[in-house]
Amino acid sequence: MYKKLKCLCPSPTLFSKSGLFKASKLFELTSKEVSYEEMQEFNEKFDVLLVRFDKKIDEGIVNKLGVKYIICPATGINHFSKELLINSEVKIFNLRNQYQFLENVTATVEHTINLILSSIRNNKSMILNERSELFLENKVRGNEIKGSKIGLIGLGRIGNKVAEICDFLGAKIYYYDPHISSINKNFIKVNNILDLTDDFDIISVHANFDYSEPVLLNQSFFIKIKKLPLFVNTSRSELIDMNALLKSFDENKIEKIAIDVLPNESEEKNSLSSLFKYYAGNDNFILTPHIGGYTYESVEMTDNYVLGKFKEYYNENYS
Repeated sequence: MYKKLKCLCPSPTLFSKSGLFKASKLFELTSKEVSYEEMQEFNEKFDVLLVRFDKKIDEGIVNKLGVKYIICPATGINHFSKELLINSEVKIFNLRNQYQFLENVTATVEHTINLILSSIRNNKSMILNERSELFLENKVRGNEIKGSKIGLIGLGRIGNKVAEICDFLGAKIYYYDPHISSINKNFIKVNNILDLTDDFDIISVHANFDYSEPVLLNQSFFIKIKKLPLFVNTSRSELIDMNALLKSFDENKIEKIAIDVLPNESEEKNSLSSLFKYYAGNDNFILTPHIGGYTYESVEMTDNYVLGKFKEYYNENYS
């Protein structure tokens, strides 16, 4: 039996009860809300950080706390600094590349479909407006997925499931993914991402983010768009030139936007305030605070899986 490692969980409200219980059995657990600045002032040392995506974790925090392991029940890496990922000897346990397990985690797929339907059916207008005559106005008459032309950027785990659902509902599916070729004959692959800028009803982003790669949807992509009814992103904001996206929206080249990911969202002062003016002032702009995978079921599943992977690793190497 090994001595319990000391673990800090600085955002316990983002974890399931069963996950925190499991962590308390594995570690000497300190579980309390702690800001980035407060962690910088800690004198206590911790072997393990148990985090999600709301805190920016860099080499400074890791060195200050003496962290050897980071446990993060998420697929993204954009809340870890580039220097930490490249230079640090800290071992990270997360969901990246855990393909078999992730096949059963469908929350972000559901939320993507939710954003698409909420946008094309004008749900925000109906929910926010209580006037009885609203239901006689054309502004709440929406569109269907059936018959729409949908371009997916990334056809991995999430993108493929979104494609299957939209295909079942009668959409025409096109996709850009240099790493994958679908066996589904209904899905049409394009080899140039700019081919998705012309005559589509919906563009939805499902690509992976990597620090080593350039911005995927840059100014050149958005300049090519002449008219796009809906742009959706439930992947990572770092994949997109947000200024170019918002410029296209301001110029009415993109009619509607629905996004679940924010620039610098893991930092204490992120860009929510600048985006909120679009959300608050326009029924055609839907903004959710990275809740795609944030369901009771998915949080519990991912908490326990990643903690289990750490336990398995530690038992094999240090028991």
